[in-house]
Order: sequence, then structure tokens, then C-alpha cells
Amino acid sequence: MKEMAKKMITECKTKSGASDADLEMLTKKKVPESHEGLCMLECLLDTSEIMDEGRFSKDGMTEGFKMLAGDDEAKAKNFEELASTCDKEIGDGDKDKCVTAKLVMECIMKNAKFSVPQFSL
Repeated sequence: MKEMAKKMITECKTKSGASDADLEMLTKKKVPESHEGLCMLECLLDTSEIMDEGRFSKDGMTEGFKMLAGDDEAKAKNFEELASTCDKEIGDGDKDKCVTAKLVMECIMKNAKFSVPQFSL
């Protein structure tokens, strides 16, 4: 699983032209400041199915986080609530899918009741 995540991160970093500093921000659970960094984030969220074709995917987030919750029903319920909250907050998002990724990440960071995994190499 960790090797797959490393490959995904490396591919998204290369595809977006993001810098090492952008990646470092993500590893510190911060939103990258450059547009390339936001596009790397969009790529990661799209690959993880939290975004779909530039838009937030409530169902994708719910399914993805359900796996993280495992048998913990309280966590699963909170992740479901998080997906609903983000769906309301983000709506259609921005016309720039990279900016929408920023909105998704900010929503997760602001509203998550449980620690969400960080991106790391």
C-alpha cells in the first residue's frame, strides 16, 4: 500500500510540475501555495476518487474513508458527516479544478474529527 502511495505521489508531482516545497507542505498537512502544488493535490484527490473530473465527489470520499475507518462505526459515521459537510461547503467548486482541490483539502482539515492520513514518501 505504501509503495502504491509513493508511486501515486511521484506521478502526480511530475504531472503537475509541483516542487519539492509543494510536496513538503502536503507532508506537513498544509495546503500547497503554488498553482502547481494545488494541481498535484488535485491529481492525488482525483486518483483517490475524492474528486472526479475536477469536482468534489461525496460518494468517493465516503467510500475511500470507509476503508480507513475499518470496523470503527463512530469513525465511519464521522467520515460520512465530513463528506456531507464538504459537499455542502464546496458545492460545484471552482472552475479551476486545482482550486477546487484546495477547497476540498481545507474542508477536510477544518471539519475532520479524526486524523486524516497525511501524504508522505
